[in-house]
Amino acid sequence: MFQLKPGRLPSISVKNILFITRPEVELMDCIADNLHSEESQGHSASKEYQLIFVSRRSAVCEQRLKDKGVYGTLTSIDELPVDFFPLDSDVISMELDNVFKDLYVDNEISSLHQIAHGLTSLQSLYGIFPNVVGKGRHARNVFELMTRMRRDIGVDCDPPHVSVVRHSHDH
Repeated sequence: MFQLKPGRLPSISVKNILFITRPEVELMDCIADNLHSEESQGHSASKEYQLIFVSRRSAVCEQRLKDKGVYGTLTSIDELPVDFFPLDSDVISMELDNVFKDLYVDNEISSLHQIAHGLTSLQSLYGIFPNVVGKGRHARNVFELMTRMRRDIGVDCDPPHVSVVRHSHDH
């Protein structure tokens, strides 16, 4: 296993190269640089390159790979849904580093889908949450996404009791 960085890949004799990465555009530039380097050395014909996004695929990242001319070099592109990371015996976290910036600076709400997906997965393992308490419009959006996801997979149950607290500064 090697750290993802621009330039040449380490010289190893393998048939398959697997990139495992978060869906971040800057990392696609590193992958493109690696693949261009492999092509210039004549290695690309003898190897298969695969990409796995943790936790979800990203159309923006895939477009970046197309723009860089390496999308077709990849044999497969998949996702590995890892929603929660254990921090202690009774604490789990989604570890979404940029969610505040995404929501409040960039007005980008795609992380809400990831949050809803993670919580829905948790419910599929341990049952529907009997009470949901949230604060603000993003909490409401996550709850609505979770409800839609449950309905889409055909979960038939009583909906949880919901409390969403709104403040005047919350739009």
